[in-house]
Amino acid sequence: MKLGIHWKLGRQDWLILIVISTLPLTYVPLRLHYGEGVTMLAMTPTLLFTPVGLFFAEMAGTLAPSPELKPWFYGVGFSLGVFLFAYICLANWRYHHPRKKHA
Repeated sequence: MKLGIHWKLGRQDWLILIVISTLPLTYVPLRLHYGEGVTMLAMTPTLLFTPVGLFFAEMAGTLAPSPELKPWFYGVGFSLGVFLFAYICLANWRYHHPRKKHA
C-alpha cells in the first residue's frame, strides 16, 4: 500500500488547514476589535487541536532567546502544532473517505 499518493490534499483542504492554523495568531486583533465573545466563536475550529497546539507552544516558548519574544514564540508554536495535527487528521480522513470521482 502506497500512502504517499493517498495523503495528497486538494486546494480546499489546504485552505481549511491554513485558516484553522492561523486563527490563533489573530486572537489579539479580533479581541481588540470585536470583543471576547466573537473571538471565542471564531476560535471554535481550533478547539479540537488545542492540546497539540499547547504542547508545541510550550516547546517553542523554551526556545525563545529573550522574554520579550516568548509570546511570539508561543503563538507561532501553537499555530504550527495546530497545523501539523490538523494536517494529519485531514489527510487520514481523506485516506479513509476518498472523494467520489465525477463522470
